[in-house]
Amino acid sequence: MPNFHLLRKPFMIILGMAIVWLTVYYIETSQDNNQISGTYLAKPFSNKMILITSAGQSTDTYILQDLANELRFNNLFMPEAYPSDLSDVTSIVVVVGYSEIGLALHDKSIEDESQRVRALLDEADKLSLPLIVVYVGGKARRNDETDMLLSLTCNQASFIITTTEGNHDQFLTSIARENSIPISYINSITDLTMPLAAAFR
Repeated sequence: MPNFHLLRKPFMIILGMAIVWLTVYYIETSQDNNQISGTYLAKPFSNKMILITSAGQSTDTYILQDLANELRFNNLFMPEAYPSDLSDVTSIVVVVGYSEIGLALHDKSIEDESQRVRALLDEADKLSLPLIVVYVGGKARRNDETDMLLSLTCNQASFIITTTEGNHDQFLTSIARENSIPISYINSITDLTMPLAAAFR
């Protein structure tokens, strides 16, 4: 019992410091996310002709196309777009998500896909085209291939849209913060309408 009383005070001090540190960390993290995650942009991107393409060939690209049509965006839907397809485009939306089946259907490897995406982004940069990156695959589909494609695309993005679950480790928040890129967090793919409408209003 005497030993317990001797240890109780330092233990309570350490516990109190830990609680304070965690509270401050949580508040600072929440503030950082709120500062960088505004859904509404100061200036919308041109919607005269939006290219919708994929990085990884997941079926999420088709969902985004349906949504773009519902919002009546002028869009060119090319899941496997190349630099030569950018001549009449004013903005690009890249939906990221690695799909082994999707790539197999296109007879492509992940190396082929990353080279295509890199070439597309290089040409978009030369043409000064806004790049909107969308990731709605969630935590379960965050594998090495998807993370590689997210790094490749998000580092050149003008705007990032992701689910909070897909950003569970703050991976995309870090990229956005390092590159001063606006980022919007949504709960699920059904919430995608608001940030898309804001981007092209």
